[in-house]
Amino acid sequence: MKRLRETSAFSLVEMAVVVVIVGILASMALPRFQVTIEKMRSAEGVNILTALLGAQQRFAAENGGAFTANMADLDITIPASPNFNVPTVAAVNPLASIQRIDTADSGIDGYTLSVSSTGTITCAGGGGGICGKMGY
Repeated sequence: MKRLRETSAFSLVEMAVVVVIVGILASMALPRFQVTIEKMRSAEGVNILTALLGAQQRFAAENGGAFTANMADLDITIPASPNFNVPTVAAVNPLASIQRIDTADSGIDGYTLSVSSTGTITCAGGGGGICGKMGY
């Protein structure tokens, strides 16, 4: 009686098919992952803008309703951020703005977040419609 040799290993073709499938899945997931990471980073910018809005509102309450364009007038300290440039303030809308540092490793073009006196946060710039993907 002849015995057939049992094999329990994968063939090279089967391994190649699996690698191709995993590569396709990874290429589909990576852009979504980058947007999710950018949403988390933009939350830092939103927190900074919210703090600046509160400082502007306190300044206005103490100064007859007028806002300031001078950061030194606001009683607030904004720590340095690895994701955003130093924010700017203005006496008219938008009251504060902060620009995302454009880094090559993020794969996202720089954009600017701004807050109005009503607390509305808007996003401008950024390539690939990143503002819309983040919900601004």
